[in-house]
Parts: sequence; structure tokens; C-alpha cells
Amino acid sequence: MTATNYGLVVLSAVLLAATNFLVKRSQGSQAFVGLGKVAEGVLLAPLLLAGLGVESGNLQSVWPLPVVGAALLLMSNVLLAAATRHPDLSLVLPASRGAMLAAVPLVAFLAIGETTDAVGGAGIAVVIMGLMNLPLRGFGTDAVRAYGRATGAPATRHALLAGLVAAGSTVWDKRSVQVLSPVAYLAAYSGIVGLVHALVLQQSERGAVIVEWRKSWRMILLVAALGAGSSFLLLVALQTENAGYVVALRQISVALGAALGARWLGEALAPPAITGIGLVLGGCVLLALAG
Repeated sequence: MTATNYGLVVLSAVLLAATNFLVKRSQGSQAFVGLGKVAEGVLLAPLLLAGLGVESGNLQSVWPLPVVGAALLLMSNVLLAAATRHPDLSLVLPASRGAMLAAVPLVAFLAIGETTDAVGGAGIAVVIMGLMNLPLRGFGTDAVRAYGRATGAPATRHALLAGLVAAGSTVWDKRSVQVLSPVAYLAAYSGIVGLVHALVLQQSERGAVIVEWRKSWRMILLVAALGAGSSFLLLVALQTENAGYVVALRQISVALGAALGARWLGEALAPPAITGIGLVLGGCVLLALAG
């Protein structure tokens, strides 16, 4: 990876980790998350209305790009939400991330002919191993059996599908920002995603949404700004960098999130989680050497 793209993705991961941490610290209610997505669309709307970033093409002729991008993102979120029915979500989520990381190089090769070298492939594999270690409570047979039961549960199929859809979404994003600027593409699909969340919130208990906004509007706006910044940096890197490398490197956010949770939320880090963080960071070192 080039040094510039490496730095962009690392910064994107830092912003993503901060976003997820703030959502978790705010107890991440449906109203909070939904309002954050609505706010993100509203914050970016002026950029789109001003025509910023649409010099390379007329938005009216390329509108399917952000529409499909938003649809894929929403589909992935719906599938992931279905996976949350599992009683031990922490053992299911790595399946989604692992499936996405494993699928992105294949999807990118089939869709746009993008190839991965041996060092980059090794880096992606090491990151996947690290992610799969994070939720383990120990290295004993009981912990491994619990992991096996979780990964064999029906909810895991939804998580795997969510990861596969997310892989397709990433490759679609890469193709889209080669036609439309990252600013215009992000503003357009964030507006669509925000509109969908607004409609969903309208169907829910309005009183709870109003209470959440009055209580947490500053935090909601901060989360929206950080999320938009993280996505923008990711899209800029995707313009010229290997999609598999970008997605794998961005998993630094998972390691950072675990560290933030341990430091400020009192979440315990078991030995496998520490090992997993080390593997993720080691994989990211390999990605720096990938061509």
C-alpha cells in the first residue's frame, strides 16, 4: 500500500473506532443510531446541493451509483440486525467481518479484475485470524465449544450473508468513486440512508425519538460527523488502493474499539482477545508491505 493511502485508512479506522465507542457509551438505542444516520445525511446535504464534487459527471446521469450503494449498505445492516437475535452476539459478529474480508478480494477480482499479491493475502488472512480470536473467553475446550455452537447457530448465517453483502458493497463503492467524486457519492448515499432511517423512526414510538434527541443531540451530531469523516477517508483510499487491503487495514478499528472498551467501559480483555489484537496489528504491518 502507498504511505498516503495507508495513513488515510488508519485515520478512517480511528474515527470509526471513536464513533462506535461513543455509540456504545450512549447505550446505542435504535433511536440514537437512527438519528445519527439522519443527522449524517442532513450534514452532508448542503455539499450535494451546492454541487461540490460533481464536476466529473452529472449526478442525474449517475444516480444509480449512490442508490445501489445505499441499498447494499442497508441490506447488510438488515441482515446483521437479524443476527443480533443470537443470545451471544459477540461470538457471531466476527463471522460477518471474517466473511467480508475473505470475500472482498474474490469479488474485486471477478468484478473489476483487481488482484492481491502474496504479502497482501497473508496480511488479510492474519487479520481474519485476529478477528476470530477477539470474542473467545479463553483457550480451553469449553470456550472453543461455545464458539463452535455460536458459529453453527442459524443467526450466524445472517451474519455471514451480511459480510458477503458488505463485500459487494465495498467493491461497488470503489467502482462508484472512480466515476463520481467521494464527496458527491458519500453525500448522495448518506442522504438516501438517512431518509430510510427517518421513515423507520417515524413508524416507531415518536416520543422515544424526541426524548433521545433532546437528551443526546450533541452526541448524535458528533457521531454523525465522525462517521461521515471516516467514510469519506475510506472512499478516497478506495479510489486508487486495493479494496481488500483497505477493508482489512480498517479492522484496526476493532482492535482500537476493544482497547477503548477496556479502558473506559470496564470491558475485560481475555488472553485470546489480546492475542487477537496482536494478530490484527501484525496483519496490518504486512498490509503496509503489500504491493
